[in-house]
Amino acid sequence: MEESKDRKESGYNKKHWWEGGPMSYETLEEKAEHWTLGADAATATLLQQISSNMIARTHEVEAALKNVCEDVDDLHVSLSNVATSLHLLSNMQFTENRTYQEDESTRVDSASTNIKAEKCGLTTQEDLMSSCCQAIAEGLDLVKNSYMKMEISDSESEGGEEGQKKG
Repeated sequence: MEESKDRKESGYNKKHWWEGGPMSYETLEEKAEHWTLGADAATATLLQQISSNMIARTHEVEAALKNVCEDVDDLHVSLSNVATSLHLLSNMQFTENRTYQEDESTRVDSASTNIKAEKCGLTTQEDLMSSCCQAIAEGLDLVKNSYMKMEISDSESEGGEEGQKKG
């Protein structure tokens, strides 16, 4: 019994500083001079606590990131829908404007054709033939006047071919 009293008095059953639960970094730094195996256990507990906190925070950030990604996807879909609607509206307006322009140009073309027919009167086939012949004759005269006429004899053209065959 005396031995157990001695143990109690010597601090054997006394609770040590590292047995008090999770420690802070500052506490471990203060007790570094009196380091023991128990302090190693306290350090391991502290590291486990830090790791658990980091994992919990990582899960929170991951959940927040998933929410942001979903919001971005929703925004992308909405933006695509707006762009598609604007493109559709633009195409409809282009088609409507194009239709109105064609209607106006058709009216103008038919009116101008009627005016030309009234001015020119009825053109006959003979008038068309004479104007075509006149245009062809003027074109041939232009070609004759624009280019210099060169005469090539048959012997020159044959000699060139024979020279090429021999070579």
